[in-house]
Amino acid sequence: MKRSGSKGVILISAVILALSLVVTSHAYTSVSVSLLAFILPIVNVIWLIVLFSFALWKMSHQERGVMYQSLILPVVYLLCTLLIWPPMWVLRTSPDLDSSVSYLKHQQVISLMTYNVQRLGDLSPRTKRREVRAERLECIHRLVKESETNIGHPVELFGFQEVNNDNLKRLEEKLNLNCQHVGYHSQKTDVSGLGICIHRSSQWKINYVRNIILKGRGRWRALFAEMSYRDDPKTTFNLLNVHFLPHRIGTQEIKAVISSPETLLEVMKGIIKTSNLQREQAAGLLSLIKTYRDPTIMVG
Repeated sequence: MKRSGSKGVILISAVILALSLVVTSHAYTSVSVSLLAFILPIVNVIWLIVLFSFALWKMSHQERGVMYQSLILPVVYLLCTLLIWPPMWVLRTSPDLDSSVSYLKHQQVISLMTYNVQRLGDLSPRTKRREVRAERLECIHRLVKESETNIGHPVELFGFQEVNNDNLKRLEEKLNLNCQHVGYHSQKTDVSGLGICIHRSSQWKINYVRNIILKGRGRWRALFAEMSYRDDPKTTFNLLNVHFLPHRIGTQEIKAVISSPETLLEVMKGIIKTSNLQREQAAGLLSLIKTYRDPTIMVG
């Protein structure tokens, strides 16, 4: 009876070790065994506890000269487990490196810049607008070139906020872009709004665009575009450009608070009201994004 029990323990130990060896040899190239790769180390630990408990029980019923023989099986099992599992704990659910490199070669890089151009100088005094506009255009151009140098890849997609159609055309010319525009409140081209642009040499293309009316005061619009890779039309994602209702706290409001502290309460009420409307806009937008099937990038 004792011999059959020992043989059973040895057989179970051999089965667990063999299964562990099979799983570790395939887990580098397949994620289908990742669940087993997670469970089996736990099984090994539990079985080690059983083996050492069994060995200690046998040692308590044997003579001193032979009792250490009971430790042979758990010690051998422990050594085998340490040989099999340590590398598996590092990469137990990862594909092999060659497969990863091959997979990455088929992924397309999305290089995207988002920029609030602040009306591109239109809010400056009339006599300085042309100068301010030229400075900001040059600043944006310089920033794009610096970013391309840093990332080692051309910036192909752009999301602009606080821009009207005329200034978006200036950005098109300066950066060699094709752009789509929507006004915050209407479809008029001379009002401030949003732009989604793509570099003319980009491997991405815009399939279609539409505007989304946000909830809350003013019915502000967001600009949606579906993008796809030219060489692989199935590689699609959504690009969403948004500018929530701003607080509109400028120098006049700040001066009013400084000169008349009583107005601070009114300003705070305005901030709270706008913040609540922003939360409504965000909640409405997120509820809409949940219905999209393609990955979605939101900028703004």
